[in-house]
Amino acid sequence: MLKYLSLLILTLAVVSCGPELEMKYQENPQPVECPGADKALLHEALYSFQEDIAKAYNYKRFDPKEPLYIVNGYRYFVHKGGLGEADFAELMSSHTKAVLQELRKEPIWSDVEGYSNLDYQSEFVVCVLDNIKNRDMQETFASLNEINSMSPKLTAEPLRRNVNQVANDPYLAMYIALDYYYNYLLDLESE
Repeated sequence: MLKYLSLLILTLAVVSCGPELEMKYQENPQPVECPGADKALLHEALYSFQEDIAKAYNYKRFDPKEPLYIVNGYRYFVHKGGLGEADFAELMSSHTKAVLQELRKEPIWSDVEGYSNLDYQSEFVVCVLDNIKNRDMQETFASLNEINSMSPKLTAEPLRRNVNQVANDPYLAMYIALDYYYNYLLDLESE
């Protein structure tokens, strides 16, 4: 009897896990070194986001192998994404949707009045914000965070002016991916 019970529990555990997320971008560098979240998953989310916006906003201007392919995607996305005006459902690839399902389990989100928001006080997010290379942006974000006023709508303009810096600042890129993209995708999923 014990053998059958053990087999039943094992079967239920395997079935309830569901399909494992296919990691497409794990060969890419993972430069964001912050505790408090799954590093591999967060980098998968970053690269999936970058591919989504680059495909959507490049209009065949740059070859996908060129660094400008990704930067150009950011240039077009940052302002609309920060203001919540991008067509998020149209931008989201099937891979990003699968990443989102796993990402929502990470301890980087808070729930406010039924909507998910990036938890700016979480260990991972604080580390990301503290490591943004541009000192002016870092200080602005720290001040906003200190008075609980951090939001994509308030950071959209400074980021728009400094968007080219994402090419050399993986922490800035990670912040944009989480707050400007996945933050809004979580709410799309719940509607």
